Amino acid sequence: MPRNPSTPLSNASNPTPGSSGTTTPRTRRACDACRQRKIKCDGATPQCDWCRHHGDICAFTRTRGSRRRRTRSSKLEETNLIERMNRIEYILTTNLRERHEFLEESGRGSPGALRPAKSESADSKSLSPEVPNPRQIYMASYKLGDVNLFHGVPYLSRSGRRWIGFRNDEDGLANINDKVPGPLWHNQHHLPRYEHLSVTKIRDLPPRQAVQSSLEAYQRSEFSNILPVIDPVLFSATIEEAYEHGPSDSYEALPQKASIFAFLAVGGLLGESDETLCSPQDIEGCEIAFQLLSSDLMRAKAGNEVVDALMMIAVYQFCCGKIHTTDIILSLASRFLFMLGAHLYPGPELDGLPVESQSLEARTVLHQRDLFWICYTLDREITFRTGRAPVIHDTSCDLTFPASYLKQISPGYNGPWRLPGDLRLSTIKSKAYEKLYSPHSRHKSDAELLKDIRELDSLLESWRLSHPAESRPTLSFSDKNNPASLPSLLIRLEYYHCVTTIHQASSRCKDWTNGHDLDGGLSSSMELALKSSRCLLSCLHSAVAILPPNLFWVILFYPLSAELILVCHILLNPSGKTALSDLTLLKQCLSFVKQRFPKPLTASGVQARQQTRIHEATEEVVQLAETAVRQSRQPDS
Repeated sequence: MPRNPSTPLSNASNPTPGSSGTTTPRTRRACDACRQRKIKCDGATPQCDWCRHHGDICAFTRTRGSRRRRTRSSKLEETNLIERMNRIEYILTTNLRERHEFLEESGRGSPGALRPAKSESADSKSLSPEVPNPRQIYMASYKLGDVNLFHGVPYLSRSGRRWIGFRNDEDGLANINDKVPGPLWHNQHHLPRYEHLSVTKIRDLPPRQAVQSSLEAYQRSEFSNILPVIDPVLFSATIEEAYEHGPSDSYEALPQKASIFAFLAVGGLLGESDETLCSPQDIEGCEIAFQLLSSDLMRAKAGNEVVDALMMIAVYQFCCGKIHTTDIILSLASRFLFMLGAHLYPGPELDGLPVESQSLEARTVLHQRDLFWICYTLDREITFRTGRAPVIHDTSCDLTFPASYLKQISPGYNGPWRLPGDLRLSTIKSKAYEKLYSPHSRHKSDAELLKDIRELDSLLESWRLSHPAESRPTLSFSDKNNPASLPSLLIRLEYYHCVTTIHQASSRCKDWTNGHDLDGGLSSSMELALKSSRCLLSCLHSAVAILPPNLFWVILFYPLSAELILVCHILLNPSGKTALSDLTLLKQCLSFVKQRFPKPLTASGVQARQQTRIHEATEEVVQLAETAVRQSRQPDS
């Protein structure tokens, strides 16, 4: 039977000529029924095989797109893509050529001449691609850029120093950090090796009377409440057991002997003298404690004496400014505390027992819980200072506060403050790191970031308002509200630094880093970061009288971090209305460093170089800020 030329089959067998003169075969079309069911249509007429067996009409009602039009569209997209790539290549080539020309011109300039400060927009346009934009330098995210708030305050990277030199033609910072293996607030003094310790010295304990006198001095001091690294009753038993074994029992009672040596090292923190904190005797005591503990650490035998020794060594190293060593020791101590179950709340019945009613077992459990909170607090402090991930995770612990802490934060409490810092403030720090500075927080949008900042600020404000009005920290510091005690001062410094760290995370927002106008929320957040830094320096300057010299390395971090924030603000806005007052605060900071940490006369080589670097860096940063302010107030010549 002859086929109808209008059917799909006839169309497939009779190709039509294309526009180029060649013939293009037509594709056989499926009928509507076969296409809907995704089955092969044989194209028979008047009905295909499937429609004929089911009695359906073989219809072709759907619209057919233009194949030629789609081909033209694809060719057009390909052409546009090639054009865009050519434009990008041209832009990159032009920028590279301009960069080389700029560097050649800047290299021919006089290094001694000072350039007048320019407006912020002019600076952004004139900066070389090799010199980062000041907005990128003044960042506080996990990947921080050049003024690196987490991986070393006030550690300026080379590109950060290059940016400062570009604005002022100053080379003073060129060598400040080149030979410094870490931040200035890290004590670079390293312990000597163990080879000099004789076997006899390892076996021998100091006179028992000296240990007993140190224990009595510790119990009388404020230090015993702030950092309860030992329980007097339990430690007396440790002393008894350690001295029962003679020098010949070199492998007996190792944890007890280690606790004795670690306690003597901590005892060096109790004095009020101006002598060097890290004396050779204290360092040797820590070395002996570590060496005595090595066999126990290898066998991972958890016990009260082991965690006592580790936590005492950690506290001592932290007070000496050995942040890296402290971090490593805390990781070991936390594992032992977890093995002992100290990360779990012992229960209200045991926690609420009066001291006189506590058995030895109850004392042991509660003391280990105190050690856990000390470990947790130091861990969060190191995380906030260095940006390293915390050793202890909140989800792995029971963070129920102890009864003693709940009592001391209640209204009308006037007793001694127990445990370092404030436990609620430590938990807020933990949330701040997780929401603002952890690796996954880097992927948050501006809206999510500002939302987290507002939530954390609300938590911090609730914590602040929970304190009595007379001791409550404020963001408008006045001499009438001076801290009256060392714990109060340390908590205020922590609070101001926490406010700065939380609100400065807003510098990661794209509006800030891209140089756009800041909205109200972002602008106020940056202003709060600056305001808290000013309050920190003012508070520290007014409380110099109550600062113990042996905590210098603990305190040093706060003025150096606040100083760097204000210096960056001055360099960005040297003609701002707060530049002169900020410069005054920077000079007070320099005076504090010189007064509390005078240049050494007879210190060891490493320690002397470290102290000299601190003085030089602080003086140079203040001079840079002073130069920028002076230039901004000079008329253009």
